[in-house]
Amino acid sequence: MDASAGGGDSTGKGEDEDESSSSSVDGVVQTTLDEFRERWQQELKKEPGTAQNVAVAEQDQNQNLSVEQRARALFLEGSEMERIGKVFEAMRLYRRAVQLVPDIEFRVYEKRTPAKQASGDVNAPSEIDALSNELLEVTLDEDDENLENVDLVLRFQNLLAKSRKLFERASGDRGLIVTSAHFSDLPMEVILYILRWVVSSDLDLRSMERFGRVCRGFYLLARDPEIWRRACVRLWGVNVGNLKGSPFANWREMYINRPRVHFHGCYISRTSYLRYGENSFQDQFYRPVQLVEYYRYFR
Repeated sequence: MDASAGGGDSTGKGEDEDESSSSSVDGVVQTTLDEFRERWQQELKKEPGTAQNVAVAEQDQNQNLSVEQRARALFLEGSEMERIGKVFEAMRLYRRAVQLVPDIEFRVYEKRTPAKQASGDVNAPSEIDALSNELLEVTLDEDDENLENVDLVLRFQNLLAKSRKLFERASGDRGLIVTSAHFSDLPMEVILYILRWVVSSDLDLRSMERFGRVCRGFYLLARDPEIWRRACVRLWGVNVGNLKGSPFANWREMYINRPRVHFHGCYISRTSYLRYGENSFQDQFYRPVQLVEYYRYFR
């Protein structure tokens, strides 16, 4: 009986050890789970705070930007959209910009206009005013001067050397914001190429003469000797001769004054002859003579 009792005591001790080990494992798991839950709760508390801080920072940044700056940014973005061909998107951006600042277009232009010189002279005229005054003085001089026997080519070349510009846009167009290039922005070589294309093989020099009546720069370009030389070569071929040995001062004068056959109209010839009339009834000795003229033409 003592042996059996000893065996029972050992069995009870083993069960107590198993229960204590299992309870310790459960305690470790519970502790780990509690730590995980605590960290998770802390992270959940931090995330709304971070998002809120970002939102506050963005709001502060937007508040720092003035209404005019936002309108200017929208207007410039619309101008870029219009330049690449997205007209409807540009209109939407323009509308938003004008809703913020109604005169944003003029403000953007004033911002882009170069500032005055840093000399501090507020009353100093700008470059545009100076150029306008110069053109006005030249116009007044032309009104007083007799230009009947003046070589306009030499005169316009002298004015070109002073102004250093072949031509420029009108003063009323300078205040407009345009996305396309003005004709004055083209190089002179490109304009001469366009004129040669206008003249073409049909020798449409009448259109080029009308082109030369627009302004001084166009007048000089329409007198380009290379264009008129090509027209003369096209007309007379190998028989065009040399300009130095001819009585003409330039190729244009040769094209206009040198005799040639025209094929774009009709030739009219006037013929006249004398025809004797009948004797008068009252004066038998008077015999009238009639001069008859008639015209004939061929195409």
